[in-house]
Amino acid sequence: TTVEVQAKLEENLRTLGVSLRDFEKHVLSRHNKSLYEYVEDVIKPEILMSKMCRDRVKVTDEDVQKTFENRFGERRQARIICWSKSDLQIALKQWEEARKGDAEFRAVARTQADPNLAAAEGLTKPVGRYLESANDETLVKTLYSLKVGEISGIIDLKETGLMCVKCEAIVPPEANAKLDDKMRAALNGELFQKK
Repeated sequence: TTVEVQAKLEENLRTLGVSLRDFEKHVLSRHNKSLYEYVEDVIKPEILMSKMCRDRVKVTDEDVQKTFENRFGERRQARIICWSKSDLQIALKQWEEARKGDAEFRAVARTQADPNLAAAEGLTKPVGRYLESANDETLVKTLYSLKVGEISGIIDLKETGLMCVKCEAIVPPEANAKLDDKMRAALNGELFQKK
C-alpha cells in the first residue's frame, strides 16, 4: 500500500540520517535514479520480500539475549595484527618483536597490510562474547582467555589468514542497561530485519 511504501521510505531515510531532499539530491542523483525508480526498484521489492519471508524468519530469546550481552555486557577491547597465510615466516618474526612490549606491539601493528587497523595501531572496538562466524568464535575464545596486556600466539583463521591478539582492556557491563520489554522488542525487530 501507499502507507507501507511511505513508512519504509521514511525508515530508510532515518537509517541513513538524511532528509528526503538531501537523499534525492546527494544519493539518488549520484546513481542517476529518480525517487519513483527508487520506490519501484528498492522499496516495493523489499516490502514484498519481507512479507514473503516473514514466516521463515525466527528470532529466538537466545538470539536477543546474546545480542544484548554483546552490546551491554562485559566486553573485551583488543589490538590485533593480521598477516596473510603466505606470510608465516614474516608473521613469526613480527610476532616475536611484538611480544617484547606495548610500544613494539603498536609499532608492528602500524606496519600491517590492513590500512584501517594500521592507522589505529591494531585497536578494535570492544568485542562481545558472541559473534556470528566460526572464525569469529576462534578469535573471541582466544581473546576471552587472555588477561589484560597478554598476547596470544599466532592464530590461523581459515577464512581470513593469520592473526595475533592482545587484550587491551576489559570493558565492564553497562550498569543502566536492562533487558526490559522495550529493549527486547527493539532488539527483536533489529535481529528480524538482519535475518
